[in-house]
Amino acid sequence: MFKKTRSNFRWRYQPRNEIDILMLDYISTSDVMSTTTMILLALRAFWLPLAAAQSPDVDEATRERIAMEACSSLLIQLNQIYAVVGLELPNYMLLSHQKEFIQANGQLKTNSTQNYPSVEEQKEQIGQFNYDTDSFSSW
Repeated sequence: MFKKTRSNFRWRYQPRNEIDILMLDYISTSDVMSTTTMILLALRAFWLPLAAAQSPDVDEATRERIAMEACSSLLIQLNQIYAVVGLELPNYMLLSHQKEFIQANGQLKTNSTQNYPSVEEQKEQIGQFNYDTDSFSSW
C-alpha cells in the first residue's frame, strides 16, 4: 500500500504579519502538546484526505478511514473554536434533535460559556488527547 521510504521534510518560516506571529508563538509555546504534534494534527486533518484521494497507492477503505478520522478532528476543532470565542453553533452544524429543541423551546445555548469548559479546561482536554492524535499513527 504505502512505500516504506523515509522522507525528510524541512520548513522554515519567519512570519511577517502579527496574526502568523500570534499563531506560531501559541504553537511553539503551548504545553498542551508538542509543536510537531500540533502541526501534524492540523496538516493531517486538512490535507491528508486530499493526498490520499489522489494517491494510487491508497485503497478505497483506507481513503474512507483517513477521511473519517480527518473529519472527526476538524469537527472537534470547529466546536473548540466556537466555544472559545463564545459563538453559537450555526444552524447547519446542529444535530436534528437540537434543531427540534430550538423550534419547540426557543434558542439552544449550545456554546455559551456556562455550558462549555473554560479555555484552560479545553487545553487540559486536548492534552488528554480528545483529538485522538494517535489515530493516524499506524499509517
